[in-house]
Amino acid sequence: MNRIVCVLPLITGRNYRLLMWLRWSGLVMLGLAFYCVNYGPKCWFLILVPLATLFWHANLIIKEYTIIGSIYLSPYEIVLSYTTGHEMRYLLEDLKDIDVSINSVSGELIGGKSFFIKTGVRNYIMFRYAGEKNEVEFLLEDQHVTPLSQLLKLWKQNGLKFKLQNISRENFS
Repeated sequence: MNRIVCVLPLITGRNYRLLMWLRWSGLVMLGLAFYCVNYGPKCWFLILVPLATLFWHANLIIKEYTIIGSIYLSPYEIVLSYTTGHEMRYLLEDLKDIDVSINSVSGELIGGKSFFIKTGVRNYIMFRYAGEKNEVEFLLEDQHVTPLSQLLKLWKQNGLKFKLQNISRENFS
């Protein structure tokens, strides 16, 4: 009996719209700064470029998520344990349409060559249980990559049918 258990932080998204607004504002400021270099007061460039950089990297200062518990993935079940004390257990044999979507690992570079880093959010496990669709978002950090990869391989070896969508640079197949 395999005792591999992968524990991932369970999160809920927040501040997403604020962070997107700050990024777009930073982009506009950067454009305005370069306009000022050519046509306006040059000192505005020195003011706008640091502000644009700060706005663009606001996700490093303002957390994009709140940790609301943990998700325990094992070869036989998925357990959602919330910080409120509420716990939900799902046996894998009772789940339908399991979909694992991995979009980013915390600290990973966007595009592989960028100086922008991913925050490890917008990773999901979706499944249908008793006719009800469930979607769980989790945080994926470097230390979670190996256990999650081992568990997904074990699921595949055990004959569990699931769909894996991976756009991160890590190999989970």
